Amino acid sequence: MALIKKLEEEVLTHLKSELQNKAKYKKLIKELIVQVRAPDQGLIRLMEEDVKLRCRAEDVDVVRAVLSDAAAEYADFLKKETGFDRKVSLELVDKVPLDRHETE
Repeated sequence: MALIKKLEEEVLTHLKSELQNKAKYKKLIKELIVQVRAPDQGLIRLMEEDVKLRCRAEDVDVVRAVLSDAAAEYADFLKKETGFDRKVSLELVDKVPLDRHETE
């Protein structure tokens, strides 16, 4: 169990360090929303045209900044995979409370 805890701490430390780069962070957020590389997650799994998103309070500005690009990438994916040209609407509706890692 101690090994798992140590690994978790190392991963979190590395992730926090990597995400200090704003460009990398924006790219990560967009990829998490769309999830083209992991079709069993994200918008790709939903296959919906209108989606409402929630994010952490500290990510609101980043999520808003990538919504348009994420919607376009998702619409392109839908057209490529289904042949249908759809208008995609992504809306940020709420933010989630701090998780346990943010309070430490």
